[in-house]
Amino acid sequence: MRNPMKKNLIVLAAVAAIALAALVLSGRATSLHAQNASSGADGLTATSASSNGGDIVILLHQLTAIHLSHAIFDNAAFQSLKDFSVPVTPEAVSRPNPFAPIGQ
Repeated sequence: MRNPMKKNLIVLAAVAAIALAALVLSGRATSLHAQNASSGADGLTATSASSNGGDIVILLHQLTAIHLSHAIFDNAAFQSLKDFSVPVTPEAVSRPNPFAPIGQ
């Protein structure tokens, strides 16, 4: 009788641990999402921005704020790279509708 009781307690403890982990992780994910969404690149809040499609505008401002350095193109390691591309050979065009029955 002791063995099934011990097994039930282990299962109950595992379920409780999984539920607690899910609760903690979902709360943490929600708070991180709220922090990221509450302040945009241009200072708009999430409620005013999302009401008129401003999420896209916020994303656009974040993307235009990125500046890439072109110094990598002058690097000797980049200059030593070789192009191994293979040209595409033109092929004959097949039937106009490949799904049509054969003979049409």
